[in-house]
Formats: sequence, C-alpha cells, structure tokens
Amino acid sequence: MNETLIRKILCEFFGFLQYKVMHGGFTLEEEMSLLEIFTGIPISATADDIAGYYGRSPEAVRAVVSRKMISKPKRRVLYDFNEFQRVAPDKWKK
Repeated sequence: MNETLIRKILCEFFGFLQYKVMHGGFTLEEEMSLLEIFTGIPISATADDIAGYYGRSPEAVRAVVSRKMISKPKRRVLYDFNEFQRVAPDKWKK
C-alpha cells in the first residue's frame, strides 16, 4: 500500500469520525472510548505544524510552550553529513 493511498484512507476514516462526533452519532460510552484511545496516542508536532493548525505564528506557539508546558520537547538527532560521508564505509558509497 503506498503512502498516498494510506493518507486517503486515513483522511476518509477521520473525516467520518469527525462527522459522527459533530452530529451526535456516538453514544457517550463510544465517545469516551474514542477519547481514551486518541489521547493515548503520542503525536509529535513541530511549532510550524501547531501554528498552521491553529492559524498562529510559530513564535506564538513557542511562547506558549515556554510559558506553560511542563514536558520537554523531543529533539531530533542531526548529524553533519559532510563529516559522515568522510567516515562512511566504502561499500555504502555509490
């Protein structure tokens, strides 16, 4: 299954869930179960992602994070490619 198809399926699925939530199509028990499931899924986002979703600037998001969030953000480990390519095994190179 390719990435585009996966995204289409997820968008349709989440769109239908949103429709059912907004139109009262779930019982209270179903809503509570969905809330428990979705709040238990760790979802990472950049300041740009959050800013785009809420229609704010990334700086405004960072300000809220620095003032109000307790947890530390996850950091990506980035390597200097120029340095790495000098030590990469020869058999890796094309």
